[in-house]
Amino acid sequence: MGHSTQRLSLLVFWSLGAAFLLLNRAPDFSRERSASPPASSLAFTVLLHADYVSLGPSGFAAVVPPPVLAWRVLIEDPQAPKLFEQLLQEATPAGQIYAMAGIFLLDTDAFGAALPRLRAQPAHLKWQDGCVLTDMTEEGAITWLQNGTVTHRLLGAAAAVYR
Repeated sequence: MGHSTQRLSLLVFWSLGAAFLLLNRAPDFSRERSASPPASSLAFTVLLHADYVSLGPSGFAAVVPPPVLAWRVLIEDPQAPKLFEQLLQEATPAGQIYAMAGIFLLDTDAFGAALPRLRAQPAHLKWQDGCVLTDMTEEGAITWLQNGTVTHRLLGAAAAVYR
């Protein structure tokens, strides 16, 4: 099986699995956090290799892209701070943006401490907002991260799955 076929299979599998998991329950931020659920491993892998940043549903059918669903799974994981920190170290530039959006929500001090590291590795990102795919500089993405736009849009995109 070729690399692109494996990647496509992973994305299809992830999309179906994540949709099933997310459609069958609402988020619960009040519960005690313990061990990481199995879905987190797949979600981590999707974000680790993210090719672009998406802020929510896209296309005529308003499909929520796999990285957005993956982010939503990780944000509920008991080990989320550790997983997002690991993504910040190991992920593609797009995956690092997702990691920073999670860190923004979970630990503002860690977010502030990670900004210089993100700025030190400038990159151009593919950025999807609705049906539009554009290029954005790392600095533009950092501005959106700092004002909470990325995190809030990801939370809103995930909430759309529950309706």
